Amino acid sequence: MAKNFELPPPRQVPARTPLRTQNPEPRTRIPEPWNPLVTSPWNPLVTSPWNPLVTSPWNPLVTSPWNPLVTSPWNPLVTSPWNPLVTSPWNPLVTSPWNPLVTSPWNPLVTSPWNPLVTSPWNPLVTSPWNPLVTSPRNPLVTSYP
Repeated sequence: MAKNFELPPPRQVPARTPLRTQNPEPRTRIPEPWNPLVTSPWNPLVTSPWNPLVTSPWNPLVTSPWNPLVTSPWNPLVTSPWNPLVTSPWNPLVTSPWNPLVTSPWNPLVTSPWNPLVTSPWNPLVTSPWNPLVTSPRNPLVTSYP
């Protein structure tokens, strides 16, 4: 004879933990000037031409006079003709007399005839008597005529 078997009671499954309703802090924050990695010459991303933040006009660090990398002659991006910020008239550092790179004879962009800012009459540094490069005989632009 067949015995009547009772089904075991339903197994208690622990309730799922609800998903977070609040998103965590977004990871794409604008870098702070007080973050040592952002202004460190040893951070390869800071000086990499493939880092969109380095060449973005919306990155306050790129155009900040307080960022030592922006005015450092050892930052290849600062003196690179492929960095649009270096030759952009909207970058205040490019036309600022307080940026040593702008008036430095060691910055190839400053004396390059291919830099539109160097030969632009709208760049106050180009026509300023306080810019040693403008009156320097070592500046090929001073003695060359377009």
